[in-house]
Amino acid sequence: MTSKTISMNRVFGMGSKEAAQLINRASVFQSNITLKKGDHQANAKSLLGVVSLCAFEGNEMTVVAAGADEEEAVNDLIQFLQGN
Repeated sequence: MTSKTISMNRVFGMGSKEAAQLINRASVFQSNITLKKGDHQANAKSLLGVVSLCAFEGNEMTVVAAGADEEEAVNDLIQFLQGN
């Protein structure tokens, strides 16, 4: 299992468009990927789950992945959450 925590740097937060982009990126990986914000967590491959986190710029987010490509998955999603 691999995880990283960052301060989210997406200026417009995680609306439905950004959530869909994140899900498309997450779906490429075989690993199970979870996003955590405070006491809440969501499957990174679920639109409803990701949107329900109500993530905005400055929120602390943790990406957790478990599977064959976990490190690559975490690094890719962290880059996305940081606005890269």
